[in-house]
Amino acid sequence: MPAFTSHLAHWFHDHHGIATGADLLALGVTEDQRRGLLEAGVIAVVFEGVYRLVAMPLNLESRCAAVCAADQSLVISCFSAGSLDGLRRCGHRFIHATTDRFTKPISRGVRIHRSLLLPEEDIVRRADGIRLTSPARTWFDLAKHVGEL
Repeated sequence: MPAFTSHLAHWFHDHHGIATGADLLALGVTEDQRRGLLEAGVIAVVFEGVYRLVAMPLNLESRCAAVCAADQSLVISCFSAGSLDGLRRCGHRFIHATTDRFTKPISRGVRIHRSLLLPEEDIVRRADGIRLTSPARTWFDLAKHVGEL
């Protein structure tokens, strides 16, 4: 049975080219097939247990999807959430994410913000696997990074 099926292709399309090891197993990709896809250069490791289809561009959405897949406590916030929401002048080279955990989550290319209060109503869960702060929470979070002008 081929490792790269139409179900896998649709998953990668709908999730910005990002899948976890658990996602691949659920889609019928065995450990041996995953190693084969890695060795062939079809997929690459983004974070531990998170893979990307190399044929898909590594853009803001795919980077945010990878962060959300790598750690379920992380929520895209601040400039990154503003960019996803279409706010002007929110581009940033780092992905900003907020968590209510005290343990160290992923960090490569990700600016982690800690919050003691991250209620469920402040989190928007998209069908593509990206979790981001609500527009109101994003505005509130951006206020700590910008001046009054």
